Amino acid sequence: MNADGAVAASMLTQNDEWAVVAQRIALLKRHFDKSGSALKTLIYDRLPDAVDRPLRTKI
Repeated sequence: MNADGAVAASMLTQNDEWAVVAQRIALLKRHFDKSGSALKTLIYDRLPDAVDRPLRTKI
């Protein structure tokens, strides 16, 4: 991530809605330490029922 991206990401964590996202990302990093692409593949492989839902459907 470049310096501008790091600053923008840091600023977003100050926003209540994005702070929740940042906490979830930190949790994923701590327990899985995988790239976003690897996590996507893991979800598609292990949770096919969650993937085969119409858009905006709660899981």
